[in-house]
Amino acid sequence: MKLLQTFVVAGLLTGTACQQIPPKTENVSVETGSLPVTAARAGMDNPAASQLDPGVRRLKEQLSLTEQQTQELDKILKEFRAKQKEVTTKLRDIAKIRQERMNAVLTKEQREIYEQNRGEVPEHPEP
Repeated sequence: MKLLQTFVVAGLLTGTACQQIPPKTENVSVETGSLPVTAARAGMDNPAASQLDPGVRRLKEQLSLTEQQTQELDKILKEFRAKQKEVTTKLRDIAKIRQERMNAVLTKEQREIYEQNRGEVPEHPEP
């Protein structure tokens, strides 16, 4: 269970750190090899760049990453996104089993009420 919690936290942190932010549209020159390419075109004409994780493309532009840094970060983010997907799938499976077990205990009327109230946020007493 501790491992699952660690993956969930890591996934949330990864997702938060790599949120989709629209790229800047300014015409900034980025050095790729020996030819300068505008940031807006860097991913369009370069098939390798278009295969990069979107978060890495953004970081490459923002932080002026070297090609080696770009490739390493791309590998890391893709690895952890895959792990995050596995954990998310497991959490969905756990939630489904929980719901099935709860449904087995509740009456039909109780299940209907539960489903109606399910989306409501419970009130918490102030400290």
